[in-house]
Amino acid sequence: LISEKEAIAIAKKNITGEVVEIELDEDDGRYEYEMELKTSNGEADITIDAKSGKVVELENDDDNDENDD
Repeated sequence: LISEKEAIAIAKKNITGEVVEIELDEDDGRYEYEMELKTSNGEADITIDAKSGKVVELENDDDNDENDD
C-alpha cells in the first residue's frame, strides 16, 4: 500500500488545497484513502486507491458565494 504521505501528494496534484481529514478505508477488500481538502472554492473530496495510487473519485464542492475574505 502507498503511504499516507504519498496519497496526500497525489491528492495535491489533483486539487489545490489543504488536507483537513484523511482516512484509510477498506471497501470490498480494497483499501482506499478518503480525503477532504479545504480549497479556495470550498471543499473537495478525493478517494485514492491505496494499492495503485489511482484517483478513484474526485468531488469538488464549490461554494458559489462571492466571499472576499
